[in-house]
Amino acid sequence: MDNLKVKFEKDELALLTQPEFFLTKKRLGVKINDLLTQCIPIIQEKLKTNSSHLPQNIVNSQPKISRGENYLSFPWQILDYPRDFGKDDIFALRTLCWFGNGFSVSLHLSGAYAKKYIDGLAANLSILAKNNFYICIHSEPFQHHFEEDNIIKCSDFIQAGSSLHWLLENNKFIKIVKLFSFDEIDSLPEDIGIATSVLFEILATKTKS
Repeated sequence: MDNLKVKFEKDELALLTQPEFFLTKKRLGVKINDLLTQCIPIIQEKLKTNSSHLPQNIVNSQPKISRGENYLSFPWQILDYPRDFGKDDIFALRTLCWFGNGFSVSLHLSGAYAKKYIDGLAANLSILAKNNFYICIHSEPFQHHFEEDNIIKCSDFIQAGSSLHWLLENNKFIKIVKLFSFDEIDSLPEDIGIATSVLFEILATKTKS
């Protein structure tokens, strides 16, 4: 029975006896939800500005905030807006708060959406690099961590002579990512708006019908 006894470390017991920690975590979750909610009208304005070259179902899509406690051991909240998660066709702008790690905004395209916009993205990699975007190189589309086996800088992607068309052919999706530190939290909605503008303007170029 001794081998089955649960043993607690001193730092674990210290944390367990601090109710303020759990109350603070709850308040933090509410504030992150509010922060993501503040991003919605800013993204909505960018959608209206670029509505002529975006599918109407994307422009008219409704925001959704979801949350969880254990993405690679850390809590998270995600705003999906705009969004269309079809079986094969995905268009999603995902704004993520990954507790303990940082924020990100990612444009996730697959199926017909990826085919429509791949040329514009490929032709404007230098603009993405100039604005400090990353490219997902992982074969699994719903990995969101910030390590180099998942995302690399667009500038490094270009320098390596890699191809977005090749990446799409092999992984069946394209994901463009921008990272933000917690030090930037006060300006996050505005920063998300700027990143969204860059992405939507690129999608306006060399699209396929």
